[in-house]
Amino acid sequence: MDVRTGIDIVHVPTFAERMERGGETFIARVFLACEGLKMTDTERAAGWFAAKEAVHKACDLAPGSWLKIVLSHEPSGRPRVSVDDQPDDALDVSIAHHGEYAVATAVLVRT
Repeated sequence: MDVRTGIDIVHVPTFAERMERGGETFIARVFLACEGLKMTDTERAAGWFAAKEAVHKACDLAPGSWLKIVLSHEPSGRPRVSVDDQPDDALDVSIAHHGEYAVATAVLVRT
């Protein structure tokens, strides 16, 4: 069994500035339309960006593969992630917010 992990932390105010500078182009480069993020969702976007970074690290994806990672929520509110070439049950993600920070971890289990 091979277990790989990834973690990332995002400073929300800095990320909000980055979103403002990059505008809709930045959002479209990192997030899929089905993820439903808007320019005003800076805290949520920061958490999802941290999650995508954590998944990127755990799955050892090529640089800039943001759109291969799809985030959503289960009915309970728990985050759900899928990646183009990974079985859905092999990958898990967790996102947390505290003050000005968002943090996410990802775990990939290959048997």
